[in-house]
Amino acid sequence: MKQLQKLKKRAGFTLIEVITTIFIMSLLMILILPNIHRIREFAEQKQSQAFFQNVQNQVDLFRGQYPEYEVTLPNLLEHGYISKAQAEQINREKILIQGNQIKRGS
Repeated sequence: MKQLQKLKKRAGFTLIEVITTIFIMSLLMILILPNIHRIREFAEQKQSQAFFQNVQNQVDLFRGQYPEYEVTLPNLLEHGYISKAQAEQINREKILIQGNQIKRGS
């Protein structure tokens, strides 16, 4: 009977248990969040490099198919070598088309 009364008194968490749990969760967040940020930056950098290489490949394909045309962003769009979304990203990333090569602008 006394054991049953002790169990009824201990229905919730104590303040120390709650504070300890919050502290451990905070500590884990402090350790995890910087790594997530670093991983996100690394992924964005790799995506940008892949996009840059993709645009260079599209320029090379265009030059092979249409040697008589100048390689410009409007010509690539007109002939379907890049989409409007890709053209917008080219402008956002300040990629310049110069001759047969592309370069990052400042």
